[in-house]
Amino acid sequence: MKIMFMANAPWCGTGYGVQGRHLVPRLQAQGHKMAYFAFYGLRGGVLKVGADVPIFPTAVDPWGVDILEAHMEAFEADVLITLLDVWVSDHFGRAAQRQSWDWLPWFPIDQVPAPELVLERLEGCTKAVVYSHFAEREMATTKFANMVRYVPHGVDREIFKMGDQATARKRLGLDPDRFIVGMVAANHGYPDRKAFAPQFLAFDELRKKHPEAFLYLHTTMTTGKGGLDLNRLAARCGIPKDSYGYCDQYEYAVGQPAAMVADTYRAIDLLTLTSLGEGFGLPIIEAQACGTPVVVGDWTSMPELMVNGRAVKKFTPFFTPLFSWVFIPDIQEIKESYESLYDTKHSYPRMWTTEAERGSAAMAAYDWDVIAKQWGDVLEEVEIERGERIRD
Repeated sequence: MKIMFMANAPWCGTGYGVQGRHLVPRLQAQGHKMAYFAFYGLRGGVLKVGADVPIFPTAVDPWGVDILEAHMEAFEADVLITLLDVWVSDHFGRAAQRQSWDWLPWFPIDQVPAPELVLERLEGCTKAVVYSHFAEREMATTKFANMVRYVPHGVDREIFKMGDQATARKRLGLDPDRFIVGMVAANHGYPDRKAFAPQFLAFDELRKKHPEAFLYLHTTMTTGKGGLDLNRLAARCGIPKDSYGYCDQYEYAVGQPAAMVADTYRAIDLLTLTSLGEGFGLPIIEAQACGTPVVVGDWTSMPELMVNGRAVKKFTPFFTPLFSWVFIPDIQEIKESYESLYDTKHSYPRMWTTEAERGSAAMAAYDWDVIAKQWGDVLEEVEIERGERIRD
């Protein structure tokens, strides 16, 4: 089949860009003719990846609505795979029906219940491909239940793997003797889905008891993308300037190499990601692949990804403009989760190592060869059904 994959450009360091970078060549290796629509990361001309994968640019609309059909016609595509929130546009399903191509949205659900707007915008899809079992359960009670297929996100286990913490800290310029709590999270919008404030406050409580604790942030520190001024937030939460640090902001803006991101996970003692809701939570599997435990929320997709770490169970519900619920994590329980992992590292080093190895091994479920096989099964099903429609 001729397939258009629509996501952030494959050279982008975003979660969507990383998924496209790894998946598209594998689908091509399965025998599909592939093209890439980079609705983010390319304007003004068509590029190619390798010899024969064209990358089509966006035009004016930020989600590519104004030029999608033209790209599909130019490539003569049979199938469109979109990796983005389906609620941003009602265009894809109508266009698929009008132009007789199959639309396979690969999309998140990060609220409870599945938002009505998401369900409305799925109209016209061929299969509804979700990347969490949580989303599978939320979709099971909808009219799309028989269309749902599960394909999670993947991790490059050649890069994201266990390694020496001291070496990683030296590369990043981090103190070898601190207990480092790390965040790898996009600082976009407000209210911030990543729940920076509760985690900052929980960290400050940990720091008061253990002054060697240090908070390391792999994110944008400013409000440039509509997020929070994280330096001001740290000050308001009582965190001294010598108790936190952050990645090089220029490198973050242009995209750090994956090997450096892996070093970040190896350098920290735990990853904290108790978001209000996660459609997947790629840092959770990346961190564990590197042997680093995680502290997550016990809601949406997060607990199903956690093997090595702690899940915060207490929350306050928060109602969103999509008329669904997300969950503000309990500060005290976040702090207790940090404490538990601190104590394990210092009092039970053998258990710490065993859990690191167990968590890393479990991430084999998200290896890219596994993900490509699952996508291959979905596409084979679509190809069979497409052939039956043509014969009819």
